[in-house]
Amino acid sequence: MSRKRRQEAAEDEIVSGANSVKRQRKYTDEDAKLVSIYENLADEAEETRKKAAKDLLLTLSPSQNPSTDFIKKALTRLIRGLCSGRKAARPGFFIALTEALRLLFGPESEAIPGLGLSVDGIVDEVNAKTQADANVDGPERRNHLLGQITGYTAIVQSCVLFQPGVTIQSWLVVLDQLFRLAKEAPWLRQECGSIICQSLTTLASEQVDTAYVQEVIERLTSNDMFKTPEGLAIWLTSQSLFPAIDLPSDVWHQKDPLCIKERVTLAKVMRENAREKPAKVDDKTLSNKKTDTTGTPQPQMHFAWEVILSHLYRRADSKAEALDFSKFWTEVVDNNLFSASASNERKSWGFQVFSRVIAAGPPEILPLIFSPNLMRCLINQRKDPKGYLHTAAKAPLNQMITRAKGTPELATVFVKALLTDHGSINFDQVTRSKTVETALSMASPTALTEIITFLGRLIFRCDLIEQPAEIRRRTLADMLVSLVRSRVAERDSASLDMWLLPLLKLFVKVTYFVPSSAEDTEDTAVPPVSDASRAMFQSRLSSCLTYLLISKLDENMSYPYFIVQQIHKQSKKSALQLVFQAEKAVRKTIKQAHTTLNEIVAKEKQYRSKNQAKVSMLRAFKLLFSLTILQVYNQDPEAVSILDELETCYTATFASQTTEATTFDLLLEVLLGFAAKSSALFRKLVEQVFTAFAADLSAQSLESLIEVLDQRENLAGQQALFEQEADQAEDLDAEDVEDTSDVKIVNETLQKASNEDGDADTNVPSSDDSSGDDDDEDAENDSTDDGDQRDEELDMKLAELLKTAANGAGSDSSDGDADMDDEEMMALEPHLTKIFEERKKLPNKKKEGRDAKETVINFKNRVLDLLAIYVKQQHANPLALHLILPLLRLVRTSTSKQLADKSAGLLKQYFDACAKHKRLPALDAADNSAWELLASAHEEALKGTSKLHALACSRSHLFLTKVLTALDEENFERAEDVYDRSFQTWRSDAKARVHESFFTEWLSRIAARKSR
Repeated sequence: MSRKRRQEAAEDEIVSGANSVKRQRKYTDEDAKLVSIYENLADEAEETRKKAAKDLLLTLSPSQNPSTDFIKKALTRLIRGLCSGRKAARPGFFIALTEALRLLFGPESEAIPGLGLSVDGIVDEVNAKTQADANVDGPERRNHLLGQITGYTAIVQSCVLFQPGVTIQSWLVVLDQLFRLAKEAPWLRQECGSIICQSLTTLASEQVDTAYVQEVIERLTSNDMFKTPEGLAIWLTSQSLFPAIDLPSDVWHQKDPLCIKERVTLAKVMRENAREKPAKVDDKTLSNKKTDTTGTPQPQMHFAWEVILSHLYRRADSKAEALDFSKFWTEVVDNNLFSASASNERKSWGFQVFSRVIAAGPPEILPLIFSPNLMRCLINQRKDPKGYLHTAAKAPLNQMITRAKGTPELATVFVKALLTDHGSINFDQVTRSKTVETALSMASPTALTEIITFLGRLIFRCDLIEQPAEIRRRTLADMLVSLVRSRVAERDSASLDMWLLPLLKLFVKVTYFVPSSAEDTEDTAVPPVSDASRAMFQSRLSSCLTYLLISKLDENMSYPYFIVQQIHKQSKKSALQLVFQAEKAVRKTIKQAHTTLNEIVAKEKQYRSKNQAKVSMLRAFKLLFSLTILQVYNQDPEAVSILDELETCYTATFASQTTEATTFDLLLEVLLGFAAKSSALFRKLVEQVFTAFAADLSAQSLESLIEVLDQRENLAGQQALFEQEADQAEDLDAEDVEDTSDVKIVNETLQKASNEDGDADTNVPSSDDSSGDDDDEDAENDSTDDGDQRDEELDMKLAELLKTAANGAGSDSSDGDADMDDEEMMALEPHLTKIFEERKKLPNKKKEGRDAKETVINFKNRVLDLLAIYVKQQHANPLALHLILPLLRLVRTSTSKQLADKSAGLLKQYFDACAKHKRLPALDAADNSAWELLASAHEEALKGTSKLHALACSRSHLFLTKVLTALDEENFERAEDVYDRSFQTWRSDAKARVHESFFTEWLSRIAARKSR
């Protein structure tokens, strides 16, 4: 606030007395309240400003009987507050002034005796109180101009100008002031135009005489503002709200600024780079006129765009008008705001216009707005994080997501536009966004069906894009997988199947079939799907099935069955041919598997309401047969033999009268074979099937799982697990194998050849001097295997080759230095290449060791997952006790911390399940296996030193003691004796390394038992 204003505010505190003797007024609670209200009107929080405005209106309400002096001072204070640049004073005082004018001078207001202030007087007050002094600086003058235009806005929005009893003269004064500001302060021109446009809407709602509107048109003419964005917006608004208004006929063709003949002029007007001097000029004249810019860069889109777009929306209800909108968009937006020469400011406007159309445009015109220049600019700006418009280009992408969320059917429009034509097939990757992915996740089932058909055409027709077909197809396949992953939580199976089944059909067609003829049909992929792409599609289909199983969405195991049935049906069509070609015996096996699978489905329907346990087992077999048949089509060499094993298991389980004891043992071997695969799909397959058959796990089957846990985590363990060839069985750890590079070999053999030739340097020992080293090498060679001997053979070949070459090169040398020339080196190249290629074929022991360790650890992880399912279901089964000791050994011996933690966690899960369900394994009193297990577990405890192992052992011993005590209370003392012996062993034997917590927890158990 200026010094003068502060002085005037201070003078407001002084009032004259009855004898005109000035005295200072007492500062009352009402004064303090008003100060607080005016302070809160400038608060940055919107809610605080609104509350302050409400409180001020209450003080001005007629029910409070405010004095005329109080009202005048309040209005003066509000008008002057509009000129303040402090905090959010201008918007706060604007709200209060608008509502105060409506309260005091509105149509429902009561006349205030003695006020002496009318609407005309308010206009004059705004003019007078917002004038800046001649000596104020630039920022202060700017604040006064903003305050002045804000005051006019408050008068217009309060509607006091257009009520009965108010002459048109007040409206003319406001109009003249607005047009004056628009001319004198170009940076305020847009704001002035916006106020006038808003007033036209108010005039229409108040049904005021058209003379008010005619005055606006006349001032547009006199101020030569028709061909400006503001004039264009006023013209269209007047024409729309007041059809009978008299508009000049020589400004726009047929009085329509949006007609096709005015398209070039319209583009130039909306570019805001020129306005015409004469009232009527052609396009050529306009292009030659001097420009009169707005004077200041405008970061926000001009309000005239909203007016233009709203008029175009109303016209776009027919196909012809939609086509006209397309031409408008190309000329006025795409070639204008997004041209290569457009400034960043114009491109920013363009992105804002683009966002507005996405947000509110009719569905019919949305496909038309993804024009070439716009999409090029959008992708380029989002591609570069340092781009000037990187953030601005994000707004339309966010708006697409918002619109798709509100109208899921429109996701089809956005996905198609972003992926094809002027977009990019990998739009999300290029723009570093998830626009397409999110749009797919929000699309309606109907839209998804259309999208999948569209993506299928893109997969089959990759000849229209320069991008390699394999990359394009991989991107599209990943998109489909992402769609399944994002939608698996849907529980409405009907809506899910509407789009999911066509998606699976698409995968089946492109993965397993080729056209049977050379004719170009819709099933012909151009270019043909390569073997690499086919393998990729197989992998992506497996990923889809994995997500469906993980989500428990496919409880009926129907989707793998659907895929297999689709392959079977499609193979019978003459237009398609299976990629997989098999021998007669394999075809017979597949045919039998399909027959069995159909029989399983029939039995599932039969038992559905009778025996849920059998239904679960049948679904497990359905899943096994379906995925195994799928593996046959994927050309897995082991799949056919697995089908035979499954046939045997199924026959023994359902087809025969009695189930053989070995049925599940054989099935478990099949499951372990699947578990050994790295595929997440087969991991879920094994878990699903094992869950159905866990209750049938026999002691022999449990032992099969325990044997996996006991295997060493190295190459020997891998060979034992997977029954590799005997001649490959080598008990070598990965850490015991050293890797030797080809460079080292060359250096050693060169040195060896030089030494043997007698041409080495004097500091290199001769063959006689290195006899000790030779002895060491002989000793090392005695411990090597056949692979190392093969290495030596290649080294000898290499040394002999280099020695021969060195001798040949040194035969013509007078000084004895054997230097080969280029021709001799070139002659050696084929021989060296052959030797190195043979060496590359040799197994890399270090890498094999690492891979073997990882394989065994992963396999043990899968087995632990199965055992977790088992203890969850069968925690009360005495067989589960036999898991304790192997799990304790695994905690101690595993080289993987993750595996040790998982084993200890499984033990805890087992014990907690028994406690939660209050069911302990029921043992036979004559069975001593639990005591043997307790003793063995104590021996295991004495072997470990880690706290994790001690904790696991302690929990296990306490649990076993609890089981034995539940059988007979006197068994607790016997268990104490076992602990005492372990304690004595730990105290006297230095090799006993049990952690002390093992005994302290036992003492805590004794103390708890004693206190009961």
